[in-house]
Amino acid sequence: MKIKEKPRDFVVEEITPDGLILEVGKEWKFEESEGKHLICVLEKVNWDTNRAVKMVSKQLHVSPKRVGFAGTKDKRAWTAQRISIWGLGQDDITKVHLKDLKLWPIKRSNERIKLGDLWGNRFTITIRELDNEEKAKLEKPREFKVPNFFGIQRFGEKRPVTHLVGKALVLGNPELAVKLYLGWVGPGEREETKEARRKVKQNWDWNEALNYFPKHLSYERTLISHLSNHTNDYVGALRKLPKNLLKMFVHGYQSYLFNRYLEERINKHGFGGLEGDVLENDVPTGPIYGYETQFPLGEEGELEKQVIKQEGVWIDQFRIKSIPEASSKGMRRGIFVTVHDYQVIEEGSDWVRIRFKLEKGTYATTVLDYIFGIKHKIPDTKNLWADDDTQGS
Repeated sequence: MKIKEKPRDFVVEEITPDGLILEVGKEWKFEESEGKHLICVLEKVNWDTNRAVKMVSKQLHVSPKRVGFAGTKDKRAWTAQRISIWGLGQDDITKVHLKDLKLWPIKRSNERIKLGDLWGNRFTITIRELDNEEKAKLEKPREFKVPNFFGIQRFGEKRPVTHLVGKALVLGNPELAVKLYLGWVGPGEREETKEARRKVKQNWDWNEALNYFPKHLSYERTLISHLSNHTNDYVGALRKLPKNLLKMFVHGYQSYLFNRYLEERINKHGFGGLEGDVLENDVPTGPIYGYETQFPLGEEGELEKQVIKQEGVWIDQFRIKSIPEASSKGMRRGIFVTVHDYQVIEEGSDWVRIRFKLEKGTYATTVLDYIFGIKHKIPDTKNLWADDDTQGS
């Protein structure tokens, strides 16, 4: 079985709050309207959302801070989503020329698109090299529920380091956060990238690192460039990164903790309810730990406290004093997700194409993992360097 063998095998189309599906491959027309923000459909193949925004901003000669979007999409995929760009005209978009990326102006608005400004996403996924038993597993009802784990891409598919950097930030250790982000070697990275990460760990020489760190590692080079001029200013270096990337580190750690909580809950209590469950839309919820987390009473509250205590952190540490913009107050998340409008839309002798919708904050890979019984190994956070292939310090 192969998933995401080709980027176009994994199609992600954003669904707006009013239910519009932003279909890939569609030519969008501009709707005459007024407002300071130009709303565009961003269509891309095999592009990380943050990098796409950075490169689009560069070609438009504007700050990435002017660009808003509702959520990041899978990198190895064919995706469509809305973005807003403050202060530009419709014709300015003609300056953007990037391979496998298109930008369609659709209207103007006085409202910036903010994180969370979507209903969810429609996924169309081609799964290849299936045997008959695996194909049979894909026969599902139109609507069903799966445990709401965060997917592997939340942590990094080739280099699952996001949550480790996030924990270092929560622990109040910006130096460790920077060094993990620069030096932690992931199993799926290019060899030249692995070599650069191994080399920087030998002496943390920032001036030297600028000479050999690959150009495509733009965020890493941003950190190194700052440190080469301001040695030991790890907070200043981190604050050179986009705010949403800093938040993503902490969100990655929160996601790791939620997955640990949910796994513990299912292992101990199955899929039943617990005394003290907090319900949202009749669905039991679990904690996205943050500085405003309030623990429920009963079995549920005890389980939530147990998971975070085992981590050696506490909720008030999610208020990150040195980098306030990375702080997170927390929230609650349903322990199950409903898969909507599931269907097999096409199939061949050893492949199947499926389509379904998920509400925001949930992962198509979680659905596939559940269907096929896949378990991903996410690096543990007891020793933040433990799963790095060179075990640095």
